[in-house]
Amino acid sequence: MLDHDRRSLDVVLSALSRRFGNEFTVTGETSAQAALCALEDLAAAAEPVALLLVADLASDFLDRAHRLHPLAKRVFLVDRDYRSASPAVQAMALGRVD
Repeated sequence: MLDHDRRSLDVVLSALSRRFGNEFTVTGETSAQAALCALEDLAAAAEPVALLLVADLASDFLDRAHRLHPLAKRVFLVDRDYRSASPAVQAMALGRVD
């Protein structure tokens, strides 16, 4: 998971770990660069990634992450905003999130 807000990240990671921690490794980072480094390490170790949760559309992060882990689902976490100018709507239209 990528979220620049450490408190928000910790809350979501805690909830995901409680729910899925016995079956999956749940990790998160507060910077796009740190998250990409972690994804590169996982790709080099041939470790699968199932889900990428992103709270901020950090430049080309989702595109780069998709190249490293093309089977991973990409999810952009946002407050409800379905206007066409919304970053979430634009990301969906461009195929950057699933």
